[in-house]
Amino acid sequence: MKLELDAGALRQPAALRGIFAQTMRAAASLYGRESSPPFALALSGMPYLSYDAVQLVAECISSTYTACFPESRVLVVICEHDVAKALGQSLQRRCGPSPRVVCLDQIQARHGDYVDLGEPIAGMMIPVVVKTLAFHDRSEVTGV
Repeated sequence: MKLELDAGALRQPAALRGIFAQTMRAAASLYGRESSPPFALALSGMPYLSYDAVQLVAECISSTYTACFPESRVLVVICEHDVAKALGQSLQRRCGPSPRVVCLDQIQARHGDYVDLGEPIAGMMIPVVVKTLAFHDRSEVTGV
C-alpha cells in the first residue's frame, strides 16, 4: 500500500491519523488480516521529517496497524527518503515485541508492487527486490 504524505498533512495531526486509518482499512479489505505481514506500507513525499513529525508518523502507523492487523507478527514500512532508522526505532518502541518492525529506506515502490525481503545480512542490511507486474492486452492474444 502506498501512502503519499506532504508537509501539509504533517501539520494536521487529526487529518494525518485519518489518512493512516483510511489506508489501513483499505489494506484490511484487500489483504488477509491473518497473513504476516499482509502488506508493506510504502511512504513517499517526505524528504525531511523533524523529530516531532517522525514521532507523529510512528504513532499513526503503530496505532492503526495494530488495530487493523492485531495478529500480524511483522510490520514492514518502506520509505522513499532517508528516515527508516529513526522511524523504525520509534515504531519498535511503540509496538513492543510484536509486531517486529522492518523499516527500509531509499526504495521507491508503487501501489501494487511486490516486495521480496531477503534474510538480514550482518544484522543491518536486508536484500530487497521490488517487482512490478506487467499485463499485456488480452485482446491481442484472444482476438477480441
